[in-house]
Amino acid sequence: PTGFFPGPYPLKRSPAGLVIPSPAEITGDDDFPPLTVRQVVNLRPASPGNALPPYDQYCPSVRSQILGRTCHLCGVYFASKKNAYLHIQVVHKALGAQFLKIRPRMILAHRKKEILCLLEDPTTGGQDAEWLDEEDVDLVGLSIPEPPSSNVIPIIGEKLSDWVQFPWLPDV
Repeated sequence: PTGFFPGPYPLKRSPAGLVIPSPAEITGDDDFPPLTVRQVVNLRPASPGNALPPYDQYCPSVRSQILGRTCHLCGVYFASKKNAYLHIQVVHKALGAQFLKIRPRMILAHRKKEILCLLEDPTTGGQDAEWLDEEDVDLVGLSIPEPPSSNVIPIIGEKLSDWVQFPWLPDV
């Protein structure tokens, strides 16, 4: 009805029946049922202060970043802080906190207008690789790896006949 897929969440059995635990109660043994089961069970996770629960509410690697990725005016969750900032500017015509460039720990790869960055979460200490737009990354003092060239021609040895032999036929 809202136009959004509900995010994954675990279900636990209790004496009262099936319940959705809070994100703080998640363990590695919890079962995350598929979408069809979640739709049939018709339980929804609690979302204090939000119109809809954030999609990544039960993802431990993103949990510390949910508040910064959620619009504080309407409660809509976004996949990045930049998108939340742009939403506040465009939809609500308000100026949010200035979006600062992201300082990655390391640059892993580069493709057209995007950079694969190794980011470190200051609260959990975990690392994550994420593709970011070039203009959103603070590149001062970091080296960008050159993309491999697709125009490279392999070097053929001295005998071309060695390259065109059928390796599965015995020599006669």
